Amino acid sequence: MTCARCQAEIPAGARFCAACGTPVGVACPHCRTPVFGGQRFCTGCGGDVAAAAPVSATSPADEGERRQATVMFCDLSGYTALNESFDPEDVEALMARVKADASAVIERHGGTVNQFVGDEIMALFGIPVARRDDARHAVAAALELHGVVDAYLATLAPAFANSLAMHTGIATGLVVARRSDARAGDFALTGDAVNTAARLRSAAAAHEIVVSATTWQQVSDAFDADATTPLALKGKDQPLVAFRIRGARRAPAGDATALVGRDEELGDFRALADACAQRRRSRVVIVRGDPGVGKSRLVAEFVATARDLGFSCHGATVLDFGAET
Repeated sequence: MTCARCQAEIPAGARFCAACGTPVGVACPHCRTPVFGGQRFCTGCGGDVAAAAPVSATSPADEGERRQATVMFCDLSGYTALNESFDPEDVEALMARVKADASAVIERHGGTVNQFVGDEIMALFGIPVARRDDARHAVAAALELHGVVDAYLATLAPAFANSLAMHTGIATGLVVARRSDARAGDFALTGDAVNTAARLRSAAAAHEIVVSATTWQQVSDAFDADATTPLALKGKDQPLVAFRIRGARRAPAGDATALVGRDEELGDFRALADACAQRRRSRVVIVRGDPGVGKSRLVAEFVATARDLGFSCHGATVLDFGAET
């Protein structure tokens, strides 16, 4: 093992680096707090450290990493009043079910449940694993979670069902993420996207999913939404325009309007499709571009052209292993 500060070799069993004096121990597998010989439980989180791995107290793993991520906050409106009116055991049973459903939905869409605080759920998309369409997965997860929770609440007594509803805020941006004490969530995040997501959640009414403009730029081809009036959010110098998600889009955006600025791409595709029809041999076309530039609309035009030529057209989801693969 080497010291994380000076890279000097550290003999087995040593508690301090002989070169720079840095404490050396093992890292708690739950919160990364250094733990020294003879300790059975972590002083940071109280977890069992029997399976902890060697690490210096200044391990680079704790320094944080800059990431482009999507942050989602959601909770149950009406939760505070619920606690005032019902037995704590009944409320706890309800929240246990909601948290279980939330964890399943978020993880199914590739997100990470970072923290539960009361009725609040904080989820991350792009941390620790990043995908090119994390924002879309976040919005899809929020829509499914709202539906799942609404369906569950509908099975309960009217006193519960009529007083509770999910509301969600989502924002995308650059953050610094580092492994954290378990009491503060799996990851401690710093960045405007975190604050914006939390404020949008507060601005969202019952049943609403409100996303930032940066998130909407990346998901506008997959969902329908209405722009809000400028929102005066706490801590923001200027009002922000956000977007209330209505649902998944059934057809790509812009079908009723002319496609401008893509004549070259449309011409190339028409030529390829004509060649396929005449020679009865296949070709592969890969469409690449930054989020929000109109890839889905362009593909929809390709499909329309292919249909005009007599092709049968089909669609399928491709797992995110890379377009070339």
